[in-house]
Amino acid sequence: MRIGINISYWVPNAMGGTQTYQRQLLEGLAAAGDEHEFIVFLNADGGRQFQGPSPRFRTYLYPLAGRFRLLRVLWEQVVVPTRLRAMGIDVLHSLGYLSPIAAPGATVATVHDMIHYIYPQDIEPLKRLGWHILFPLSLRRLDCAIVSAESVRRELAQFFPWSAAKTAVVPLAVDPTLFCPGPVVPCAAAHGKPFLLAVSTISPHKNTVRLVEAFARVRQELPALDLQLVLVGLIRPEQGALVRRTAKALGVSNQVILTGRVSDEELIQYYRSAEMLVFPSLYEGFGFPPLEAMSCGCPVVASNQASMPEVTGNAALLFHPRDVQDMADRICEMLTSGNKRRQWVERGLERAKLYRWEYTVQRTLDVYRQCLRRRAEMGRKQALHTPGEDVC
Repeated sequence: MRIGINISYWVPNAMGGTQTYQRQLLEGLAAAGDEHEFIVFLNADGGRQFQGPSPRFRTYLYPLAGRFRLLRVLWEQVVVPTRLRAMGIDVLHSLGYLSPIAAPGATVATVHDMIHYIYPQDIEPLKRLGWHILFPLSLRRLDCAIVSAESVRRELAQFFPWSAAKTAVVPLAVDPTLFCPGPVVPCAAAHGKPFLLAVSTISPHKNTVRLVEAFARVRQELPALDLQLVLVGLIRPEQGALVRRTAKALGVSNQVILTGRVSDEELIQYYRSAEMLVFPSLYEGFGFPPLEAMSCGCPVVASNQASMPEVTGNAALLFHPRDVQDMADRICEMLTSGNKRRQWVERGLERAKLYRWEYTVQRTLDVYRQCLRRRAEMGRKQALHTPGEDVC
């Protein structure tokens, strides 16, 4: 197969889970066999940093920076379809929700979540307007929409019932050679003190403000522990300021540490050293951090909404993310669980073993093949069609 991989949305080091998915999927596709050829579609920023995982990966660059979103989308919708035809692309897989509506051949897109519909207030108005125009058109054109969790499949069907028949659930994973138990190094950011860890972009639906409120209550309940809260991830300026104001008002500003983005190596040390990962998100399409934490032997206390129960199974303590006291109680329960803590760690390690990138890659390739077969069958039916007959 000649496979197009559309990551024209990618702005290096400005994204979280979607960037992880992109990297791991491409590396897995490169290792899956020599019978496939790949053409990667990139904006100018991505093109400067992209390194193909094998010689079978070529690139097609948009002459636009990633920040020029409107122009990039226009280029994708108007120019790219002609390039796909000229390049003889068999299947185009767009990894960021939207696919060219006029694309020839089979098209697949990964729909990471439905946040644009479930939490539209978190999306800037112009982007939201464009999304509500383009996404339904793109979805209807697709041969298959890939989602990473059953919860997203249900949400997609809730808003677009006709999409259910062409939606495939392909779970994500973590790299077990990277995210695994290992030596515990005292956390310099937390001044060597015990700490709770949260890993996410700081934005409204990540629910970080309520986490700070719950943390303040935990410190009042268990003052002898002298806990710190370490927040790792991209900081949106407005939300970062709100988190700092909340911490100051609650008297915990010296105990709440915002690190910004960190390397994988640093993140792994945080997971290994933390008392637990607290994942308070109101909404996630999949949610890498709980799985990463479990893989590193870090117990998890997480939100009971959206995909989180599906991903964590019986390996995490769950709370309602809008109930600050419930969140604080579950954190205290994990902190005071004694020997049961080891049980949570072991459950997490076993749960994490169920998620492997090899399966994600093979299932994705299966989707490509199924789409091509359906296209071929449609072509045969149309060729045999005569006037007065219905084509199914």
